[in-house]
Amino acid sequence: MLTKDKILATLHEYKEEHKEQYGIEQIGIFGSYAREKATEQSDVDVFISLKHSNLFLLSRIRIELEELLGVPTDIVQLRERMNSYLKKQIEQEAISA
Repeated sequence: MLTKDKILATLHEYKEEHKEQYGIEQIGIFGSYAREKATEQSDVDVFISLKHSNLFLLSRIRIELEELLGVPTDIVQLRERMNSYLKKQIEQEAISA
């Protein structure tokens, strides 16, 4: 099973390789892996901040991360306006890569 450290190392490497191409400003995890409560059925919850984004870019990043991590991955873009519950959860649990 994946570990928090392995996920963060993979995300850090991904950010360094793609920050110019995709405009990645920040990337990290929240949720069960960040809390170290993940099970075999857990997905990886990733937050990301991009200079310029669109739905196609977010979808591409999610697919690439799923391939690298080998598990289902949810991706949430950090924005000024977003679901307040989700934003609060990310702020409380976020671990940047």
